[in-house]
Amino acid sequence: MLRQPFAAPMASAQALLGHIARACRERALLGDSARIYVENALVVTDRHALLPRPEDSDPRRYAQRVGAVLAGRRFGLVFNDYHRWDADSWLRTREFVHGLFERTGLPAGGVDTGVFFGTYDRTPFGVHKDTKHVFTWVIEGTKRMRLWPFETFVDHPGAGRSALERQVGLEMRDGGAERDGAILLEAKPGDLMYWPPSYWHVAESDDAHTGTLTFTLGIEAFQDATGLVLREAGRSLQRSAGRQVRWSPAIGMRATGSPASARSQACCARQNSPPKERWLR
Repeated sequence: MLRQPFAAPMASAQALLGHIARACRERALLGDSARIYVENALVVTDRHALLPRPEDSDPRRYAQRVGAVLAGRRFGLVFNDYHRWDADSWLRTREFVHGLFERTGLPAGGVDTGVFFGTYDRTPFGVHKDTKHVFTWVIEGTKRMRLWPFETFVDHPGAGRSALERQVGLEMRDGGAERDGAILLEAKPGDLMYWPPSYWHVAESDDAHTGTLTFTLGIEAFQDATGLVLREAGRSLQRSAGRQVRWSPAIGMRATGSPASARSQACCARQNSPPKERWLR
C-alpha cells in the first residue's frame, strides 16, 4: 500500500457520481456496467431508483437518498468500465500504466476501471478472488481490505487448484476462522492499495459511506507478473510524484521521501509537461 502517492487525488467522489449519473441516463449504452446490491443481494428489477442521478453529485446526498428508499438498509454500487465515461480518469490511468505497457504490450487479459460506492460494511458478495492485478485508490471514507494468499482457501468448496486461474467467490462473508489471520490494509482518501490476482480479499468499512476507484490489469500469471507490475507501477509513481518507490513482490509497495517535496515536484511536472506529450503517452 502507498500513502498519498500522488500530489492530487486520482478523482473526486463528486466527479465519479456525476459521470456515473450521466451513464445511467444513457441506458442504451450502459449495458450491464452498473450493479446494485442491497445488503448482500443483487438487485435485478426496479434498480433505477437506486442508481445515481444528476442531483446526487454530492456523495452524502446520494447515500442519504438511497438509504431513505431502502428504509436504512445498506447498499453497494459497482460500476465497471468507468473510463468510458470520464476522459480525465482514462488519461491518468493511461499514464499510470505507460511504462508497464512498454514492457508487456497491451495485456491479453484486458484492462478495466471500476467504481465501488455505498454504505455497505463488507463487500456484498463476500470473500473472492479475481483474475487480474488490482490497484485501488480510496476516494471517499476509510477502506479496509482483508487479504489471504491463495493457499489459505484452496481446499474450500468451490475453490481447488483451478481457482488460481478463475474468478471465484467463496460464499463467505468475512473469512470465517481465517479472518483474524488476514493481511489487513487500511487506506484513507488518496491512498493506493494493490494485490495480485492470486489473493482472496474482502473489503470492510465502518464509515457512513465509502468510494473507491479500481484499476485491474490482466497480465497472465505465467509471466510471473506480480514483480513486473510492481516495479513498473513504482517507476510510474516516481515519475508522477518525484518519490523513490520500493516494491516487495510479496504483497505491495512502499514509498520514501518527503511528501511535501513530492507534491511540489509533481505540481511542477504537470505544469511543465507539454499537453501533446501527455496525450501521446
